[in-house]
Amino acid sequence: MVFSRGVGRTNVASICLWVMAVAGASAGCGGGSSTSPAPVESIAVTLSPGSATVQASKTATFSATETNDPKHDGTTWTLSGSGCTGAACGTLSGATSASGVPVTYTAPAAVPNPPTVTLTATAVDDTSKAAKATITLTAAPAPPTTVSVTPGTASLVTGGVTQTFTANVVNDAQNLGVTWSVSGTNCTGAACGAISPTTSASGAAVTYTSAPRATAAGTVTVTATSVAETSATGTAAVTLAAPAAPVATSPISFSPVAVDTGFGLPAIATDSSGNIDLAWINTDGVHFTRSTDGGATFSTPIVVPTDFSKNLQNNLLRMVVDPVGNIDLLWYTVLDLADTTVAYNICRSTDSGNTFTTPVQVTTGPQPITGSNVPTIVGRSDGMLIVTWIDASSNVLAEATSDGVTFTAPTTIAPTVPGATGEQAVADSAGNTYVFWETAPTVSSCSISFSASTDGVTYSAGKTISGASGACNSQPSASVNASGNLVVTWVADSTSLFFTLSLDGGVTFATPISIATPAPPTSDEVVAGLDGGIYVIWSANGITEFASSPAPGAPFSSTPTALGIGVAAGSTSLAVDACSNVTVLGSNGVTAYQRSNDGGATFSAPTPISQSNQDFERQLAADKFGNVNFTWAVDGPEEVNFARLPTVCHIP
Repeated sequence: MVFSRGVGRTNVASICLWVMAVAGASAGCGGGSSTSPAPVESIAVTLSPGSATVQASKTATFSATETNDPKHDGTTWTLSGSGCTGAACGTLSGATSASGVPVTYTAPAAVPNPPTVTLTATAVDDTSKAAKATITLTAAPAPPTTVSVTPGTASLVTGGVTQTFTANVVNDAQNLGVTWSVSGTNCTGAACGAISPTTSASGAAVTYTSAPRATAAGTVTVTATSVAETSATGTAAVTLAAPAAPVATSPISFSPVAVDTGFGLPAIATDSSGNIDLAWINTDGVHFTRSTDGGATFSTPIVVPTDFSKNLQNNLLRMVVDPVGNIDLLWYTVLDLADTTVAYNICRSTDSGNTFTTPVQVTTGPQPITGSNVPTIVGRSDGMLIVTWIDASSNVLAEATSDGVTFTAPTTIAPTVPGATGEQAVADSAGNTYVFWETAPTVSSCSISFSASTDGVTYSAGKTISGASGACNSQPSASVNASGNLVVTWVADSTSLFFTLSLDGGVTFATPISIATPAPPTSDEVVAGLDGGIYVIWSANGITEFASSPAPGAPFSSTPTALGIGVAAGSTSLAVDACSNVTVLGSNGVTAYQRSNDGGATFSAPTPISQSNQDFERQLAADKFGNVNFTWAVDGPEEVNFARLPTVCHIP
């Protein structure tokens, strides 16, 4: 470019502006000088998040961002707290990080006090620049309590079979253990079985005892619940099945027995140890034998000599074994050749039947063709024997002996009772004695009367317990169980069967209730079961009927069950064990039994235990373990037989 030599100052300024426009604003004009450089901004640090709450031993991430750091050297990280130092404040995944790169904070296992930690990110290139985050530490929640039960499953039968279980509790800091309970598809509460003990420490074994009744068969759940945390439970499933029906042993025979002339009719009893006592009468006296091994073997019979030269009929031999082990026998001997007057005799053994006292004549009476004056014997828990009977003058009487040798003078329970008959007595485990009889001023006006004694010597005034159940009430049958439940049945007007009970030792009786029956009922026999149930058999039109009530005050089965065997008046034909298994002994041409393993809901078909159709005077006795012992007489060959139905009940 060529410039004119005469250019003025104004033109120079214009040229400068043009040059600046071309060269950019950074070119200067005038005097050779330029503009000052812009100031440099300082480094800044921001931390995200600025606060956090972290559970003990848990983690959180933080990131620091730098601005205006030309070197991009990032930040360093530190932890501090007024209640902690070093690792007690927590740990970081790294001591430094580039801008925006996160680091991981891990909280300490123990929360410091105060529970606050400060996290600081400091710029590497300018340590005066930093950012802080506040971390609030919280304790970790307690680990959940869990319960497991071992074994988790089991298969048992009903009837008191046992199975052990343990509960293992995790995270039970105080070791409070568990409580146990049972429930079932076909049962509730104790009917499902029992746990002992009902509380246990973790790992300690408890024992489950299966339900007594076969009606509980199905699934039962055993539950262990943590005491510390009741929402924590563990369970085991128990499959319950009904036990297999027991099978009776082959009969054992005893002789000599003069059955043809009525001597051989047997008596049977068991003691508290399960020993079996068996007695019968031969022409030379009363024969007695004992089995201590469940009926497998019997001792050589011993004889209590007695003059039976005038006897021609059933001697009505009776035997009772009291709670302390005394064995008492009662029978009669005929005193005149006309066979009209008899003497009732008693003897006792205090040494398990090895020896017996000399028989003592306690009373006399007419030949017991009707059975109205036959004495009853019951043993009290203190060893006292009570003898009750109705004499020829219709007095209801009682005597007592503590040694089988010396008897008290007769006590009149009720004097000159019109039409007195059907006397019987029972005693409870406390030694209380209860006496029942029929009072009949006329053939169409009869009632059931009752008296009680607490000492075996004095008796309460007789009272009527049959109420308005019928115009004529007769044939009383009574039973009392270990809980003191006193139950009574009788026949009303030869058409109905009635029942009442007392739960207070006979002070009061419930209003009589009717038990459904075909007419006419006879030979009623009632049992107050060890299980709390009430069981009744009777005959109606030659058919044996059965009814039951599960507990005092509960209704009886609405329709009786007809059995296939016949029972006889005067025989002991019904037994019920603690597991509600029911056994009935009778005849369907030969001696046979029927068995229910489900509380009487169903019965097996009659099971014969004899090969002779000349059987009679069948008796049974169940021991406390549930074994049922049978005896009967056979005419041809003349003998007394014994068989045993073993228990399927395992409740002691």
